[in-house]
Amino acid sequence: MSAEIKPMLLTTSDNPFNPFTQPIDWQSFDNEHGYHCTEYLARVAFTSPYLTDEEYTKAVNEAVLSIVEFNSRFKDPILPEGVSYEIAFEN
Repeated sequence: MSAEIKPMLLTTSDNPFNPFTQPIDWQSFDNEHGYHCTEYLARVAFTSPYLTDEEYTKAVNEAVLSIVEFNSRFKDPILPEGVSYEIAFEN
């Protein structure tokens, strides 16, 4: 039996809202600051309508981890000094 995979989403360290529990406020903050995390994640994640829910969640999680790891090594020019990409978890 496999363990349940917990969904992750991409966020930034300065966004006070959770994309799972406060999606409208989270998205507003994200867009107002020009981060566009949802769009960034969509460009990186290898998804398809033919994936199962579990496969889709794995693909998104892998993309989130990849973005966070990459940007821990290389500064993203969109983010202001002191702001970093982070992982948001569903509660």
